[in-house]
Amino acid sequence: MTTDTALARASELRQKGERWDAVLAQLRSDGYSKIEAIRVTSRVVGLSLSEAKRLVHYSPVWSDTQDADEHLQDDLLAELERDK
Repeated sequence: MTTDTALARASELRQKGERWDAVLAQLRSDGYSKIEAIRVTSRVVGLSLSEAKRLVHYSPVWSDTQDADEHLQDDLLAELERDK
């Protein structure tokens, strides 16, 4: 599975009129990672990576990973602060 394949799949679903949450659900079901979903969202929907990250992170499709992802981000930021 590649990002190009994910882009093609997402574009196809969008052209069929699927809501973005349904597209994200299909990508996740197909085995694509959250990072790949963010990249695809950015390119297909036309958002910045930051906006795409928020859209994917807070989507119902990825809600089960929110706490762990936020904890990881907090830990990484704290580590970067210690390295200053």
